[in-house]
Amino acid sequence: MVDRWLKANCLLASAAAFWLAALSPLPQIGKGISYSLALVASVQLVQESRRLIAQDARRAALSAMNEELEQVEIGLHTQQQEQALYEMYGAAPTYPPEVKEELTTSL
Repeated sequence: MVDRWLKANCLLASAAAFWLAALSPLPQIGKGISYSLALVASVQLVQESRRLIAQDARRAALSAMNEELEQVEIGLHTQQQEQALYEMYGAAPTYPPEVKEELTTSL
């Protein structure tokens, strides 16, 4: 992760440095070379930024899926505990109908 961010920051710094060098009083060949290098660094920066965006999106999606999975596991564990208590004491759960419906739809 740090490598990609470091590479993107270095590309940004080099593109800015080449652009500023091209704006300084240099001969025409120096300005051309500086503009060319600034353009190349900018193109590489865009490519690296696309990779970073995809990597961050992937990480966010995995995080959301893991969080959802944890919530489902908690719900299933709670349902198993309720079932065990029901079997142990032989009494039906005394939820109001709205709560019971919400529990079944959430699982």
